Amino acid sequence: MRTRIDYLADKFCFTERNESPRLHRQWQDVLEECRQTEAGPEERLRIALLNVD
Repeated sequence: MRTRIDYLADKFCFTERNESPRLHRQWQDVLEECRQTEAGPEERLRIALLNVD
């Protein structure tokens, strides 16, 4: 059985193929902020919830 998966995987990062540029930019901002602050799991979730529509 073959199934098409509409996501591209890069290590632990999943991106929807048809993701809007705005949403893509929001996630990039979240990733950058998490890297800069060396955020833990709960902090990463908080940052994502505050910054992604």
